[in-house]
Amino acid sequence: MLLKPHYTCGIELTAGSIRMVRADTHNRQDSCLFIPMPKGMCKGALIQSPKLLGKTIRQELKAHRFNPGRRCVLSISATNARIRLTQMPHLEPDALHANVVSDMCRYFSMDADEFYIDYVVQEVLRPQHTEAPQVRVLMLALPKQEVESYLEAFRYAGIPIRAVAITQNVIGKLLRSTGQRQGLSIVLTLNHTSASVDCFLDGWLFISKSLGAGLYAAAAEYYVHGLASDADSAHRALLQQAQNPQQGNAVAQGYLDAILAEYITQVTQLIEYCRKRTGQPAQRLLLCGHAMDMPGIAHAFTGLIADNTVHISTLLPNAPQGCTDCCTVAYASLLRDTKLEPARGRKTT
Repeated sequence: MLLKPHYTCGIELTAGSIRMVRADTHNRQDSCLFIPMPKGMCKGALIQSPKLLGKTIRQELKAHRFNPGRRCVLSISATNARIRLTQMPHLEPDALHANVVSDMCRYFSMDADEFYIDYVVQEVLRPQHTEAPQVRVLMLALPKQEVESYLEAFRYAGIPIRAVAITQNVIGKLLRSTGQRQGLSIVLTLNHTSASVDCFLDGWLFISKSLGAGLYAAAAEYYVHGLASDADSAHRALLQQAQNPQQGNAVAQGYLDAILAEYITQVTQLIEYCRKRTGQPAQRLLLCGHAMDMPGIAHAFTGLIADNTVHISTLLPNAPQGCTDCCTVAYASLLRDTKLEPARGRKTT
């Protein structure tokens, strides 16, 4: 069972936006804030100007009279992270962490000084006969340069970040704590500037894959073919059609259908790959991200996995009013049971 909020504000940072959700001590969301990411601010997963982004955040906080408080947790995606699942001897935390760092650096040929490396013990395996106890460990490594660019931006904004959460681990915790952990779960996240799919086996991250540039990919095609005066107009036309499919913009709908069909193809291929690797069919598809709140987007994925396609916000049985798919991760990262602090390099449970 998820515990009451341990932080005052949950923040999810993506390539296209910053979402902030504040909750009171009774597990109730009392305010939220959506801040579009300034154009050109993100290059890959790196913030180009932390100072400018911090100024933008500070201005938005002031304009909306949003006070995040003094205990904030930042959730970032592990789509670009190095991820490895393996077994290791069951050791004390410090010794296990040293083994994790050594294994990751050797496996990925990387420098430990350039990454934040953390791990989660999934399971303590029973020893067979005279074998020493083993643990199944999920290991993740994030480039320090990327993480530090996020933290620097929030320092300029005057927001104290007390912990960093990995978005996929937050979702995994939700799966495991809400009775949805069994089997293969597929989480499809679609935002304006990014799209990704994450596969979870029994509530643990199995595979994470980027699907490209989100709805801007469709907007770019729309603009290139001369169907809008500029890229921003193209993006607005596609969003309007996605928000209200009945308005009848057949050309915009055609481009939306094309990019959604590409996502469906990639998700279907990944589902089949996971089925072959695990021997299990996908049990559920969870829709996540800002674009999934739009009827014309979410409808395209309904029924992709039998009849078990739902919005990720339904994972929170006591979700606060207004907790939509785009802010579920930010809200869930508030909860004590989803805490993860990769910068400290310690075992998490």
